[in-house]
Amino acid sequence: MADIKHWNLSETGMAFDPQTGESFQLNPAAKAIIERLRRGLTDEQIAVELAKEFGIDLERALRDVLVFKAEIDVIRSAV
Repeated sequence: MADIKHWNLSETGMAFDPQTGESFQLNPAAKAIIERLRRGLTDEQIAVELAKEFGIDLERALRDVLVFKAEIDVIRSAV
């Protein structure tokens, strides 16, 4: 997965990668996933927290985490 630890995140969901100069606008779920990945949580732990925070079932939350991580990798490999 892309190295997101150095990304700057704003309260409004803007992410900036100072190494590449790229900026991304994140939706609330994406911002929550990145914050939890940076804290070192596993995919399953993140899914549990997302399910509670966003009122979705655990299976969907885990799928969202995995899809988001794959999308980050696709974006980073295109740079």
